[in-house]
Amino acid sequence: LEANFADQIKLLGAALPNRRLEPGGVLPIDLAWQSLAPVLPDAVTFAVLLDAEQQPFGSVDRYPAGFYSPMLWADGEIVPDSFTVPVRPDAPPGIYHLHLGLYQLEDEQPESLPLIHDGQPTASSAVVLGPFKIGGPPPDLVTDNPTPQFIVNQTLGDQITLLGYDLEVGGSPQPSADSALTLTLYWQAATTPVADYTTFLHLRDVSNQNAAQKDSPPADGRYPTSLWSPGEIIIDEITLPLDQVEPGQYTPTIGLYEPASGARLTVPGSPANEIVLSSIQLPE
Repeated sequence: LEANFADQIKLLGAALPNRRLEPGGVLPIDLAWQSLAPVLPDAVTFAVLLDAEQQPFGSVDRYPAGFYSPMLWADGEIVPDSFTVPVRPDAPPGIYHLHLGLYQLEDEQPESLPLIHDGQPTASSAVVLGPFKIGGPPPDLVTDNPTPQFIVNQTLGDQITLLGYDLEVGGSPQPSADSALTLTLYWQAATTPVADYTTFLHLRDVSNQNAAQKDSPPADGRYPTSLWSPGEIIIDEITLPLDQVEPGQYTPTIGLYEPASGARLTVPGSPANEIVLSSIQLPE
């Protein structure tokens, strides 16, 4: 992570030692800043903790390194900066991000330092760090009593279990060719997943060729898998358009993979590390 603020101060990196927080607690963060100019403004850092609806539930404004104004920095100097952001006691359970930036103390109105991209100022003045889980999972993405249409109970990579799924299109269990296939997957964390995985959905024809596919993080990335807690049951809805799919019989297959490497979580008994779901028939 690097960020250039107004060609004056660069954020060299950020360490987030704890991404699981509690209401009323604190978010610790370690930063490294660098001066990019011989003369810098009297700038203050801001850090605001926002929920999924962009509502603030914690903030702090301070000089870097506590009381070390950038006006005192030497050209090229690297300044370590560690601090905590208080989390409001009334923060509801869910996923949050930390918005971090700088503003200069000039006149009566503080002025944010814009981020620079490709040598040009942007409309943004904050880098976004996270995600963080506060208090518990997003309530709308978990369930305690799933009742899937199809039972699977297959564990992937000894980390995540597919309990089962619902298959539906427009209220019908059999899709038509001009609609979309909707799968509702019920995942359960067997342990704390070690990475943020992506779900793949492939629709295979009778020749085992892909007719359509979709890859997306569970719950569209609203609840990254690395923040799941053991025992939680997560609802993951995937919609696959079928308008370009010819009539015929098809078999959906799904699995999980690590995006950076493409490596799939292992599925016992499946050389391709995928789970085969119930076949569907697209009518003429």
